[in-house]
Amino acid sequence: MKTLHDHLATAVSYIDQAMRHRDDAIDAFDTDDEAAFRTAHAHLKRCLREARSAIDRCRSALGDTTGLSGGAGAGTNADVGVGGVPPGGGTSGAAGGRMPGSPLLYGDIDGWLDRAEIARRRPW
Repeated sequence: MKTLHDHLATAVSYIDQAMRHRDDAIDAFDTDDEAAFRTAHAHLKRCLREARSAIDRCRSALGDTTGLSGGAGAGTNADVGVGGVPPGGGTSGAAGGRMPGSPLLYGDIDGWLDRAEIARRRPW
């Protein structure tokens, strides 16, 4: 049975891999290599999903059953709101009540992954 330390080491490993794939994606974008960009982006996405799963396993090992995948996302609190929507569901300066900028700024990992998937499908 894996320990908490094993799950954390797995998450760290996937985050390190994701950082390398991010660098690969930047290099591919800078050289207009569409195939390499798409490959690096797919690998980055896979690593982030695997890291999230490893963190969920850590939380489960600690007895926290909310996890990241089934909840509102990482790092959300009453001051920030849930899923990029301001507290109370208001329309804080953005169309449709969405907060401006990356969903990662608001702890909305699923929203970021959704936007990444949409961007991946866009033709160049």
